[in-house]
Amino acid sequence: MSPVFKIIIASENTFERTGVKNVLTTAPDIEILEALPNTGTPSQNTEPPLAWIIITSLPDKSPSFENLRQAAFPVSVIACYPQFPPALIGQLKRKGVKGFVMTAASDEDLLEAIYTVGNGEEYYCPLTLQHLEAHHRRLLGPGSGEVTFTKKELQVLELICQEFSDKEIATRTGTSRRTVEAHKRNIRAKTKAYNNVGCINYARSQGIIFLQLLWVLLNPFADSMY
Repeated sequence: MSPVFKIIIASENTFERTGVKNVLTTAPDIEILEALPNTGTPSQNTEPPLAWIIITSLPDKSPSFENLRQAAFPVSVIACYPQFPPALIGQLKRKGVKGFVMTAASDEDLLEAIYTVGNGEEYYCPLTLQHLEAHHRRLLGPGSGEVTFTKKELQVLELICQEFSDKEIATRTGTSRRTVEAHKRNIRAKTKAYNNVGCINYARSQGIIFLQLLWVLLNPFADSMY
């Protein structure tokens, strides 16, 4: 049986490269082409097509990642981090990362990530989902020292980020424009923003809107966050 998935492991840490390689060598349908640090470049005789690349540090700072993209390989990316704050996930997704595996995840999680991403789907390991759920709960409740919002404020904030007018927000939320203005005042007070631009910058920097959308996507049968 010929390998279905071809892997390059990229990491600045020799221990990480060796550990990931040891996990993947047990799978008969996985072929490890190379294990190299992020400063390395894949050899010229690397045979296309390459299924994807596993990167254990920032993809945007990885020369090997950029080299592969420029070489026209059909590359997908699985990122391995100690944890994934929502803002980081949003940044990585915009850079093309499709798999998110925390370094404390099990060997089975890593293998599942490969098979899932290899079939064109996104993957979030159970530890990552637990971390996102905890962050989501903190957004809606006091006690963590973080800025918290009501469900309606989060809905208004999301619509602000989509550049809807107050009238359009009122229609979409089923409230009056006066109520929308009150929600916006509360949001500005909590985020210390002076206007809509400040609110949008805050939401994007904290990964708030991405977290809300991801939460709905991963929990289609959960109660509405609004």
